[in-house]
Amino acid sequence: MASSPQRFRLIKTLWGVTETSRVECWPHLFERIKADGFDGIELCIGPFFPFTQDRDRFHRLLQASGLALVAQIHTCGYPVSSGNVQDHIASFATLAEQAARWQPVLINSHSGKDSFSRADAMTFFTASMDVERQIGIPIAHETHRQRILHSPFAYRDLMSALPRDLKLTADLSHWVVGLERCMSSERDAEFWPAVLDDVAARTSHIHARVGWAQSPQVADPEAPEHHADVEAHFSWWDTIVRSMRMRNVDVTIEPEFGPYPYLAALPYTKMPVADLWDVNSKFGKRLQERYRTASNA
Repeated sequence: MASSPQRFRLIKTLWGVTETSRVECWPHLFERIKADGFDGIELCIGPFFPFTQDRDRFHRLLQASGLALVAQIHTCGYPVSSGNVQDHIASFATLAEQAARWQPVLINSHSGKDSFSRADAMTFFTASMDVERQIGIPIAHETHRQRILHSPFAYRDLMSALPRDLKLTADLSHWVVGLERCMSSERDAEFWPAVLDDVAARTSHIHARVGWAQSPQVADPEAPEHHADVEAHFSWWDTIVRSMRMRNVDVTIEPEFGPYPYLAALPYTKMPVADLWDVNSKFGKRLQERYRTASNA
């Protein structure tokens, strides 16, 4: 049987989108997302679900829009409420089951806690694979601060033992701020090429946010002072997308610039220094131009 054709999906984050709190804005919101060229949305499930006023109406509007859904879950909440691996396994199973009811194309998981031992990390990931098989929806574990895969060194020390089919959401901006530098194959030759290759071979979803040495998010990726940071991230995404193409994995990519405190703001007033919707829309167009066709990856 021939495999299905690979798809490119540009995903719109709903993090920081204030229209989700007003029911009367929802139809226009989905129209605006589509008009901006997005193919889907990512939103949090469980206690962070933003459409609590009328879940059924939200689901009807989403289905009518034709937008795909990426569901995001956070084991033991945020901030992380427990360091016990069994608590995280139970939370993961419950949240994944809740997310599956919304029929997402993928579940993105903030998994475990950064303080886990190697044994606890492997216990969690082994259990997560069982849950993924049971619900029948791909689950990708995000490279996120506070979580198991909080740094490239934590990843390096686990990668040879990770389950073969474990999937990742690559958000490398977290690693940039954690290391206080953009990783370089020349300067960091002792770990980075091997880690990037392994991440690329497992990635099913990309959070395309640009971080820099002092923050997981540059205020505006168009600003010339962050040109080098942007180019470094694109070089990593190029590697990841090439691997996704070779593996015939749908290229699901999301400009994920978020609100304050990720987005810099003025003191006292907390006025943002950039327009968040505009930043994500413009960066989404750059991602489409670079990756929508296989010839550009």
